[in-house]
Formats: sequence, C-alpha cells, structure tokens
Amino acid sequence: EAKEARDRQAQAEADARAEEARRLLPAPDAIERARQRLVALARQRKRRLIAQLAVFVLAPALAVLVYMAQVATPMYEARSVVMVTKAGADKGADLGGILPAFAGGANLNEAFQAYEFIKSRALMQRLEDEAGVVTRFSGDSVDPLHRLRDLPLLGLTRHGQFGNYVDAAINIQNGLITLYVHAPTPQDTVELSQLVIDTTAQHINQLADELFAARVAQADRAVADARAQLRDAQAALTRMQIDSGEIDPRARVEGVFSSIEKLTLDAQTLRAQIEEAEVAGTGDTIQTNRLRERERLLTDRIEEERAQLVTDAPGQGASLNALLLDYELALLEVRIGEETLTTALASAEKARQDAALGRNFFQVVVPPTPSEQPARPNILRSTLLA
Repeated sequence: EAKEARDRQAQAEADARAEEARRLLPAPDAIERARQRLVALARQRKRRLIAQLAVFVLAPALAVLVYMAQVATPMYEARSVVMVTKAGADKGADLGGILPAFAGGANLNEAFQAYEFIKSRALMQRLEDEAGVVTRFSGDSVDPLHRLRDLPLLGLTRHGQFGNYVDAAINIQNGLITLYVHAPTPQDTVELSQLVIDTTAQHINQLADELFAARVAQADRAVADARAQLRDAQAALTRMQIDSGEIDPRARVEGVFSSIEKLTLDAQTLRAQIEEAEVAGTGDTIQTNRLRERERLLTDRIEEERAQLVTDAPGQGASLNALLLDYELALLEVRIGEETLTTALASAEKARQDAALGRNFFQVVVPPTPSEQPARPNILRSTLLA
C-alpha cells in the first residue's frame, strides 16, 4: 500500500508537470501569428529604407540631374596667361637670389599687384561700371543657383561668388598670371577676358604713374630748393663784398703780407746800416739818427699792417682775418649750393628716365581662347557627387 501511494504521488506530479508544459507551449496558430508579425515588421523596415533611399539619395540626385540638364546655364571657359614687364632692363626680381633661373623675366611686385587687383572687389566694381558685368550675371541670363546675389542669411555676397566667373592664379617663380573667365557664350568669355586684362593693366600703370609722378615732383622740389639755396648763398656773398668793399679779400690779404715782407726787408737793411755805423764809431751822427728814425717808422708801419690782419679797427669794420673767414664761408656756401643743385638736377633727370622706362606692359603670353564645349555644368560629375 505504501508503494502504491508513492507511485500514485509520482504519477500525479508527472501529470502536473506535463500539464504545466502544455500550458507554457504556444499553440500552433500562435506560432503562425508570430511568424506573420515578424514578416510584416521586416517588410515595413524594408519599405522605410526604400523610402529613405528615395527621399535622401535618389530624389536629390534626380533633382540635381534635372537642374543641371534642364535649368543650369552652360558656361564656357577662356584661359589666358599674362606677364607684367617693363620697358627698361629689370634690376632683378625679389626671388632672384633663390630662383635665379626664373626671376629674370618678370616683375614679381607688379605681378602680385595685378593678381590681387583681379581678386579684389575693386575690379568687380570697375567691370560693372564699364560693362555692366555684375548686372548681366545677376539677371535672367544665368540660372537662379549661380546668379550673383547677396544673401546675408547664408553669408553669401556677390564678390564671394564673382570668383566663379573671373578668377586668377599666379606662378610665384616666374610671375605668370593665369586668368580664368566663365561666360554663357564663347564670345563673352573672350570679351570679358580682354576687358579684365585691359582694366588691370590700366590700374597697375596708374599706380606706377602716381609713384613716378611723386618721385619726379619730389626731385623737382629738391631742384627748386637747391636753386633757392644757391641764390641765397650768392646773394650773401655779394652783400658781403659790397659791405666790405672787397671783391676778393684774399687779394688784399696777400697785398698786406707782401707789404709786411717788403717793410721788414727795408727795416732789416736799415738795421744793418745802423749796426755798421755803430761799429765804425759814427753811431751818434745825424745820419745814423735819421736811419734809426726811419727804422722806427718802418717798425710802426709793420705793426699797423699786422694789426689790420687780426685787430678790428674802430670805424673800419672787422679785421682782414675775420673778413677773409666770412668770405671763405660764403664762397663755401656757394660751392655747396652749386654741388647740391648739380646733384638735384641729376636726380631729377634720373627720376624722369625711370618714369619713362618704368612703365609696365602686360604681355599676353597665351591669348584668351574659349573652350569648344561648356566647362560647366558637368552633369555626370555633379550627379555622382550628389
């Protein structure tokens, strides 16, 4: 009986476990419903992926393709190469010591000036004033996406977009400037290229003319100042000659020295005669006394002549030494004025020669030639990029 009870209990537990297992296992129709839900979710995700691919990839690419093919304005490109040279011999470019093989044929300073002007807003304004280029590229002749316009919200300006139509590159080794111009027709590219070259050449030459004009004006002012200085020096010399009554004080000084030399010789002769009379014992005679008086007079004359050289006599003006010094200084001022005027005239002549030989010339190494096919838009590249 105990064994039967244990068997019944074990069977009851087994039946309970089986019943619990049957309760936990899904029914066949539930498994099918779950499988159908998973299939539906997969289809929904696939449709969402296809919709996203269509919206974010295919539609934009198709829009770009349609715009480039049907709306975008074809733009032809003309490339030209120019070089800035001078009529005079080049003194050496800035990079001549580094690149001597390339630095001898171009003026890099003027080349960079031309390059910066081509890239500047000033050229865009000049082209607008002379030919209405900005107005033309802002109108209906250009598709809406590439029109020149100011969009402050997007940070776009006309000048920022103007590089799509006029652009340049410079070779820093030889100063060659490559000009890129885009326009709706081949003829427009050639005309616009020539207009850009002419306008740039005019601007660079104007800068050079202003610089050389300033140098010539400065040289002319230096010549005028030198002439005024020379006139003042000559006038001061003339006034001194008139005031002193001496055309050349050096002649008078030389005359005084000659007179002192002659009087000294005469005094020495008289002194010798007096000494001879004293030796002969006739030193107290009237004749010897007369010789002594003559010697005294000659000595006084010598002192007077010497006093004229170094002493200012009352009522007679400055001494000859001071007069000679003033004369030499005045004469030196005249010579300095003459040398200054000569140097100023030479500088003015050189400035005029530099102005004549320093004019810039724009040599068109490669004339503007339009492309046979529109360079923009590139439909395939733009679509693939999109």
